[in-house]
Amino acid sequence: MRRILPPVLLLLLLLALARWAVPPLPPDSSPEEAAGSGAVALPGKSVEPVATNPTDEDETPFYTQARAYRMVLDESGRCVLETVEELTGDFRRPRAMKRLPGMFCCRLLDAAGRLLEQTTMEAPDQVCVVLDPMVLDDTGSAKPTRMTPEGPVVFQVRLPKVEGAEVLEIIRLAGTGSATANERPLGQLVASLSLTP
Repeated sequence: MRRILPPVLLLLLLLALARWAVPPLPPDSSPEEAAGSGAVALPGKSVEPVATNPTDEDETPFYTQARAYRMVLDESGRCVLETVEELTGDFRRPRAMKRLPGMFCCRLLDAAGRLLEQTTMEAPDQVCVVLDPMVLDDTGSAKPTRMTPEGPVVFQVRLPKVEGAEVLEIIRLAGTGSATANERPLGQLVASLSLTP
């Protein structure tokens, strides 16, 4: 009996200490309301709800409806819309890429020319440098070789599905700056593709 008494007393002491540390709820609120309000209760302090910003939900980086625009860019630089595919899923907006000259800026516009969505991507016909194991330098290492795609290039851009999108603009960027929503970025217009049937 004596061996059981100290652990029981210790348990009762801990329960009393916990009860003292957590103040009782105000009479006009339930535990569910207190937990859902974002309130933080401290001993001897009043409970105040934490203010939340309602626009946080609007700026979520996810979307569930998207369209994949598949295009063909030929050797002359002419771009043709091949297909548009409807996509459903949990999509995350791509990370903002650093804009470099030669990249493509793909913009969805409404009938009045207002920007609805845009994304930046590497140009599909961009010259790339690779190590060619068939061409060796003086030390016997693979030599860097510049490669350019030959013939038409097929590429795809995925953008959120938005109501009122009537034009897909593709611009080959000439600078690094980003444009505001009301102005077109600096560069060459590759294509202005109508999305209306």
